[in-house]
Amino acid sequence: MTWFPALHPAAMLCWFLPVIGLTVFAASPVLAAVSLAASLLTLVCLERGRIWRTLGWYLIIFIALTAANPFFVRRGATPLLFINGNPVTLEALAAGAVLAGQLLAALTWFRCLGAILPAGGWLNMLGRKLPKTGLLLSMSLRSVPLFIRRFAAIREVQRALAPERGRLKTAAAVFSAAVTWSLEQAMMTGDTLRARGYGSKLQFSRTELAGRFSIYRRAAVDRVAAVWFLLAAAGTAVLLGAGGLAVEFYPSIALPAVSWRAAAGYLLFGLLVCWPVIFEIWGWLRWRYALSKI
Repeated sequence: MTWFPALHPAAMLCWFLPVIGLTVFAASPVLAAVSLAASLLTLVCLERGRIWRTLGWYLIIFIALTAANPFFVRRGATPLLFINGNPVTLEALAAGAVLAGQLLAALTWFRCLGAILPAGGWLNMLGRKLPKTGLLLSMSLRSVPLFIRRFAAIREVQRALAPERGRLKTAAAVFSAAVTWSLEQAMMTGDTLRARGYGSKLQFSRTELAGRFSIYRRAAVDRVAAVWFLLAAAGTAVLLGAGGLAVEFYPSIALPAVSWRAAAGYLLFGLLVCWPVIFEIWGWLRWRYALSKI
């Protein structure tokens, strides 16, 4: 994926926050399914063929969460079977499936955000007003993939040095070394930034602030994209609040009536969550058109 990550980090955040908010707080199976499908499609565009193992784990998590919900929620008017006198209802299974879809969609969107928005983007957005918060977010999002790479590198070294060692001892040694390496690197990063005056309360003039170097520049397409993201999210939220999209699960499943509000809400939300893929296709078509003119 090339074109959507080229947007300004603030514009991407105007897309990401509404998508996550609507995915998590909208009690609608249609919105959950659309968000999950769009997040997986975006992840495919980002990681190509490396997500098949992820899809297998997602299926296991989805089945486990769906099956576990009736054991905690015994509400519903349609019992399917009884286990130790406790009913397993259709409504609880449906609610569990929607919750599982929302959770998996949110996790996938966070994974996409980590791949699309680099760590420097948080520093660019929050470095002037909230330097410590920006640094914390930047280092937190960077820590997990960095720890995985360090773990893999140390594991290869340990296997070469002590191939006869058992798996459990090797894993413990690798984990201890990777954690120590990460903690030392975090301390060194903090000391380095403190020595350079990062986050100090020095007041800079407007000229000095304007002269700071940044690889991110706001363009017209960033402003238009941010406005579109916010308008689409606001329209979906208004239609959701008006009762055109919400689904009631208890005591029985009550689907929303088929109306123009529901169709408009689904269309707006679908365009919003699929925008990275749409933007990528649009950029690819522009590129092919430009090549055809050569």
